[in-house]
Amino acid sequence: MQKYEFNDLTEKAKLNTIKLFDTPLIHIEVLKEELVIINRAYSWAFDLAKSTESVIKSNRGGFQSKVSNDMDTLPPDLFHLFEKKLSSLPLCNLMGWWLNVNKKGDFNIVHTHPLADASVVFYLTDNQGSLVFQHPSAHSRWAFINAFGEKHATRIFANAGDMLIFPADLEHYVEPNELEEVRISISMNLKF
Repeated sequence: MQKYEFNDLTEKAKLNTIKLFDTPLIHIEVLKEELVIINRAYSWAFDLAKSTESVIKSNRGGFQSKVSNDMDTLPPDLFHLFEKKLSSLPLCNLMGWWLNVNKKGDFNIVHTHPLADASVVFYLTDNQGSLVFQHPSAHSRWAFINAFGEKHATRIFANAGDMLIFPADLEHYVEPNELEEVRISISMNLKF
């Protein structure tokens, strides 16, 4: 194969980049009046983590509860907060929820949520920028993405009480908790 060097041209063509098929990420920020619910849910989460055996899915260390389809096991005010925050979504069914508790050093490896249309993360603590989404085409377009300076991954910062909703097939991971403070979130899968 013959190699061509295009960088030696004196006059270069202007590149107009059009981004196709952007990936939606919905970030619902906490309201001040919701913080009292978040504080109460924090205690509930610790009690659940102490009284229940952890499963191992994408988590490495930490606690992850079994998936539950029973929203009645959530504190009622937290359930109503979820209803309020999710009320603007198209009609959907809950496929299950689970609790995540990451202490210092705990993390989640790269994963997706098969069979779901959307995934939800609701933070009971600040996430410290630990949630990272990978570019959906990074594996098959690595050279192209590099050549044009696109980002391979995007770090998301969320506060306690914030909710993120994203396509369930979007690869993501949670970086190791480097702080002494515990990170707590509740995840859900939805089917439209």
